[in-house]
Amino acid sequence: MQTEGKGKGAPLCQVGAKSYADVTPGKKRLRDDTASPGGGDCGSALSCEQSLGEGAACHSHDVRKELDVDKTDRPDVGARVGLLRGTAPHALPPSTSGTVTFLYSLAQLRELFCAPSLQDSSSSVAMRDHRLNPGESVIVIVCMDEAEIKNLVQDSTREYSSCRIFCVNLSCFSVEGRSDCPHRPAGTPGYGGGGMGGVSVDLESQQKHALKEVYRVLGVTGVRDPSQSSVTLSPPSEIRNTDAKGTEGNEDGRVTTTKGPAFHNSAEPGSVDDERGATQEVLTHPFMVLWRAPGALPDECVDQCGDGTVNKEPGTIAPGGPLLVKHLTSVEHLHSLSLFTPVYTVEHLIRTIARKLDSVPVASALSCSYTLVYFGASWCPPCMRAVASLPDMIKSDFPESIECMVKADMDFATPIFKFFEVEIIPVFMILNNNVLRVADGWSEVLNDYNQVDRTKGVAMAALSDVLLRSEVGRIQNSSRASVRAFIDKLTKKLSFDADF
Repeated sequence: MQTEGKGKGAPLCQVGAKSYADVTPGKKRLRDDTASPGGGDCGSALSCEQSLGEGAACHSHDVRKELDVDKTDRPDVGARVGLLRGTAPHALPPSTSGTVTFLYSLAQLRELFCAPSLQDSSSSVAMRDHRLNPGESVIVIVCMDEAEIKNLVQDSTREYSSCRIFCVNLSCFSVEGRSDCPHRPAGTPGYGGGGMGGVSVDLESQQKHALKEVYRVLGVTGVRDPSQSSVTLSPPSEIRNTDAKGTEGNEDGRVTTTKGPAFHNSAEPGSVDDERGATQEVLTHPFMVLWRAPGALPDECVDQCGDGTVNKEPGTIAPGGPLLVKHLTSVEHLHSLSLFTPVYTVEHLIRTIARKLDSVPVASALSCSYTLVYFGASWCPPCMRAVASLPDMIKSDFPESIECMVKADMDFATPIFKFFEVEIIPVFMILNNNVLRVADGWSEVLNDYNQVDRTKGVAMAALSDVLLRSEVGRIQNSSRASVRAFIDKLTKKLSFDADF
């Protein structure tokens, strides 16, 4: 897939401040780094040719369309259901298996995504271990019942994912009666007292209203699946951008968003109504949301207009929010985003590698080690074929000397694509970590600071040059056998050379 002259992909949230890694030691890192900034424009996207032979490449072609979430709201149903407000006293605590955590109430979802910056002081005991790190990217899967995700969250997902995954199964959400209806005053028939009154609330209605609340908490007002449709994203809670632009139709009937700010206009906080009416198509479930917490460093954020410009303005702060909303139809769609640590700018890539190397034992640091960078996109068929093999590759093909595995997504990591001049995907690239370790300024990368001043900017620029020199090789191929042979040849050869 050629990147020259392409649109940069889905609109993203911009955030600023500090980003931390949360690393699980061991050969198969569950998480190399949790921060990932946004980038990309609101314009055209890339698609792929349908030639799916081994090693096939993707080429640019716009296929995005827009589907808006149904905004119908029924204040006469569900207002007394604890499902809507997530306050049921008997909700189960979150349960975690590997990198996958199941949430059982809207209160748990709100506590994680409504105000993650306040979690240090306000998190409940049950949620404290699950709170988001500044700038962390996580994946939220929303489904209506367990059967929908039975084959979408596998053992390999739990074991090898670098991003944390939160599953929201609406059929498991707790329900209770309430008298503090947010839509109607107390005393309205069917809303007072303490019982269910005259309101009959079936499970389908409960789930429908809970789903709308999930939309609101996550800031989702539409769907962006670059392989099928476009996106409408909005900031969560009270944050809104009033300068967002509309959409325009193409001659072939497709609809793409015009170039503009990352956030589409949203309804009033807590409301699920807007001016577009109640006839719009509903987002199909199960779906997943790639969600970014606030708090990343300014230079780890890409300009909202998606022209590949890195945001380096000191003190830049923006809310967390959704980077991508996508129908989830296969485990490969999930693994395309979850298996490798996402990186979006050159600065972010350097810090991700530095944090990972800083966490390895001293003995390992003395030996030669490598970073594997995967350039791909979840809407690219050759890339998805490679993704289908990744769990087995991580388990069996990748040597111990690969200390860090990251992904530069074509929709989100334009600066990295430009930096390494990658124009066709999928591409696997190997970097020599030892070249980076001995570079001047490497020890300063992990310094705790909230903005990029002149001195640190100069150090990062020098490290960028070293990053280019650290490249050992790259291969543009989707065949597992070809990629495995490429990795074996370079890492074994270099490990042998390093002994002399």
